[in-house]
Amino acid sequence: MKVKLTDIARRAGVGHATVDRVLNERGGVKPDTAKRVLDAARELGLARTLAKLYRNGLRFEVLLGRRDNPPMRTDQ
Repeated sequence: MKVKLTDIARRAGVGHATVDRVLNERGGVKPDTAKRVLDAARELGLARTLAKLYRNGLRFEVLLGRRDNPPMRTDQ
């Protein structure tokens, strides 16, 4: 029997979108909720590699500018 997202969601007590976010490591899910999802997927025998530990990734932006650009000048 093929395991479906809705089966995992029902067992974990979450919505299918949450299961999708956890299994595809998109973030935005509390670690304890993600653990419930991963545990439910393992219990149901989902045939794919599952993360051992769910980590919420850090995102940041870097702004690079040229030195001759007025906001970046250091000789003022």
